[in-house]
Amino acid sequence: MSELTPHRLSELLAGALERIAFVITESCDESDLPLPFSPTQRARIVIGGVGRATVWLEADDGFLCEFAAGLLGCDPDEVDPTAAGRDALSELANILGGSVVVALGGTDREYRLGLPEALDPAADSLEVAPIDRKDAVHCLLASDEGAIRACFCDESAAGGGSADARATVGRRDAA
Repeated sequence: MSELTPHRLSELLAGALERIAFVITESCDESDLPLPFSPTQRARIVIGGVGRATVWLEADDGFLCEFAAGLLGCDPDEVDPTAAGRDALSELANILGGSVVVALGGTDREYRLGLPEALDPAADSLEVAPIDRKDAVHCLLASDEGAIRACFCDESAAGGGSADARATVGRRDAA
């Protein structure tokens, strides 16, 4: 698979959020947030074909309410971050996964995009994004109401990857 930078992943995620839900975000570091980032919902989607990779998303309740409200055209106070937030995050994983495929050269190579998967919020360490991995590319975006992290992990670059690999969504560079 081709290289995907944290900056490019951030652009893809921010573009999708603005385009589909009118949510404006800025790249940031965790230290820039008013409170520590504490995701309450997670989703992922697997990309197969030329290699194998996973796109992970993690978001907090404030962001989930803002994002789901933008999708549904309602007030954020009317959104249940558990139900609507989970569904919205899964849909965003699908959209971001498709954008990542195109960024990796999906118009010239054959990729298979799996189905998005909402993960149990009380998941153990096997179901969190792998920012601890050296080959993980990740970004953290802040909106007016909260934050979201995205992580791309190319398992084919890591010798096939491992089901035990941790994946956490966060930002590693300042670009």
